[in-house]
Amino acid sequence: MADQLDTANALDTFKALGDKSRTEQTRFGLVMTWITLALVLVATVVVGRMIITEDEKTQLADLHQKTELWADAFDVALTRDAERLTQLVIGFEETDKRREADFRSRARTLMSARREILEISLIDSKSRVIFAIASPSPQGELSYAKGAVYQRPETLETVSRALANESATFSEPYAAPLEASPFVDLVIPMRLEAGRFFVVARISVLMTLSDAMKGGVASDYRANVFYRDTPIISAAIDTTRSTITYAVELRPLPSGAKLEVTSYAQQLFSKNLLFWVISALAVFLIIALIGLIRFTSRQTKIQNALRAETSLRKAMSDSHLIGIRVTDMTGRIVYVNQTFRAMLHAQSPDSYLGENVPYSYWPDNAQKARLEALNRKLVTGEIRSTSYEFTPKRADGSTFDALMSITPLVTAEGAQLGWLGTLTDITEVHEAQKHIAEAHKRFTLVVNSMQSAVSVVDPAGNDLVFSNPKYTARFGETPAVHLILHDALIKRSNGKAKAFTDVYAESLKSWFAIYEQTLTWTNGHDVRLQIATDVTQRYADQQLIHEQMLQSEKNSRLITMGEMASSLAH
Repeated sequence: MADQLDTANALDTFKALGDKSRTEQTRFGLVMTWITLALVLVATVVVGRMIITEDEKTQLADLHQKTELWADAFDVALTRDAERLTQLVIGFEETDKRREADFRSRARTLMSARREILEISLIDSKSRVIFAIASPSPQGELSYAKGAVYQRPETLETVSRALANESATFSEPYAAPLEASPFVDLVIPMRLEAGRFFVVARISVLMTLSDAMKGGVASDYRANVFYRDTPIISAAIDTTRSTITYAVELRPLPSGAKLEVTSYAQQLFSKNLLFWVISALAVFLIIALIGLIRFTSRQTKIQNALRAETSLRKAMSDSHLIGIRVTDMTGRIVYVNQTFRAMLHAQSPDSYLGENVPYSYWPDNAQKARLEALNRKLVTGEIRSTSYEFTPKRADGSTFDALMSITPLVTAEGAQLGWLGTLTDITEVHEAQKHIAEAHKRFTLVVNSMQSAVSVVDPAGNDLVFSNPKYTARFGETPAVHLILHDALIKRSNGKAKAFTDVYAESLKSWFAIYEQTLTWTNGHDVRLQIATDVTQRYADQQLIHEQMLQSEKNSRLITMGEMASSLAH
């Protein structure tokens, strides 16, 4: 059965799904015609074929059962090894030599009982081997001696995972120039008085699988082990014979490890062929009639269910707020929902169906060439998906701002039928963005036009996060003056800053009217807003007025004294 549908089939499928006028049809006559024609052929081949098919099914079921049984046995064996090793390390302390000797003794006993465990090592947090014990079996051999540093990347990566999980962890399978390869490492983290340590057990995947299968792989079966589609255990296959294969995941190894078992298919032929033919013809007629009735009944139910599901899917699609467009592999439109047509003010339910590039709703401007280039890249496979903004043209000639997103339309089997496009009206979004930009422009204009120095400082690090041109032109791009004025404000108000206060900056030899407020900045931090207005001239004018008033009072007194003196003289 082909994995891909051609364009015509895809188009027919979408048309059929959208056709509400399709009525229920019976295929009884067609089925009976095929049955009559098939009887002539079935009479000669059906018996042998049925027996062979049943035998193949039996063999396949047996293969599935054996493969899953062996995989489960493999899982149980490694799980048991993990449990035994975990029990082995409980209570162990490096400083207690008697316990270390006992650990070595029990480790050798465990490896004698579990022949797949070929090596047990204790390493510290720096991957240095504290001590290592080889299995007493002929395959036992140390891969790293005492004092050596583990260099195997699979083991080091597993140590990190075991430390994060705080539990026994299996490594990825790896091959090594040692007997019984490939192997997998089991890492168990330990927390001792001297720090972090890890027990690393090297386990033979080959021996574990061999024990799990218990001699099951003989002349009828061949077992292969793959990790991420790379064979790590391969068995020779006689390709001149027909084979069947089944694969399952190997647990508890990391994801990607699979056991694949191949069985030689056994051809079975019946010796009583005539008996089988006559019996099969009689049984076949009865089964055919019963099967025809059941098929017709089930077909009717399936058609009703499919029609109901199609109506529901179409209602959901038409009720969606986003326009949906489906094209085939060449870019031809095969489906649009009601929202898509409504956005473009389409007059007919068939509008845009069957159109190819360039589409009628594309704008007649420079955007058209860009859209054609994007479509070519999709059709040729240069890109898999894309999103772009453009101004589609409605049926009445008006335009609007829209966002089109295109992704592959893929079936459950992985076959691509075409592309799914979603059309979103973003006119309101653009209007909102425009209003925000205008508001920001007005705000910037107002702040930049102020004659007061505006500055914003983050108190956490005394960083200047904003300043207007008046502040920058007079005080530079540092928070120094802001901090001077803030300190002067605090000092003048006895430790409690007021919202608006005049202060004198000694270092600047100037008076300032200060307004301060704490507000939340765009990054979520609390910052201090300060508006400083230079009022030095106002204070100078006030001082001049005060001096003039004093002089006036002095002159007035002199005049009064003169008048009194003149009166006394007369």
